[in-house]
Amino acid sequence: MIDLKNKVLSFESTKDIWRKDHNSNEWKEASKLNLFLFGIHLNNKPKCECLEDLFILIKSKNINEKIKLKMSKEFILKPKKVLQTSMFGVITEGSSDEVCMRLLNAYPVNSKHFKSLPENWEQKCSEFVDGKIKKSEKKQENENIETLEAENDSVDLDSMKLSELKKYIASKEVAIPEGNKAALLEFAKTL
Repeated sequence: MIDLKNKVLSFESTKDIWRKDHNSNEWKEASKLNLFLFGIHLNNKPKCECLEDLFILIKSKNINEKIKLKMSKEFILKPKKVLQTSMFGVITEGSSDEVCMRLLNAYPVNSKHFKSLPENWEQKCSEFVDGKIKKSEKKQENENIETLEAENDSVDLDSMKLSELKKYIASKEVAIPEGNKAALLEFAKTL
């Protein structure tokens, strides 16, 4: 997928030519990347800014790590599925494996909402308790704790106003891209 991202980036200089040709190889590749990253194909309506939004996001400094993380996910919800619980909040396709394991440990019946689960998902989920996987490997345990701490300290980007989003992006010492609030929100989530 990183190769696909790089390939799509190489098409940027000619996007004004192929953006209206939805049968072009460039459009198909960009739409395939958009589907992988966001679960939807590019919008083919005239004057849609989705292509610009895609390019803003794939230029972000952490996008390769996000792609690798997404490719390594074992717990994948069905497309367009959202689970909302009082205990675990909102679970989406973008939720981490750890969050999904906590949910499935508490409510295994929700496994029916997942497109993909590891073969030993029940065992993995039962081993996942209080933000840690019960294993003797100290390194693995520390990685899980750091991930959970990062989730707990996260900023609620969705509720921010446009000006707050710009301040947040600037605080990460990266250039603020052009685009609407939705594009900036998606970009901020990659930081």
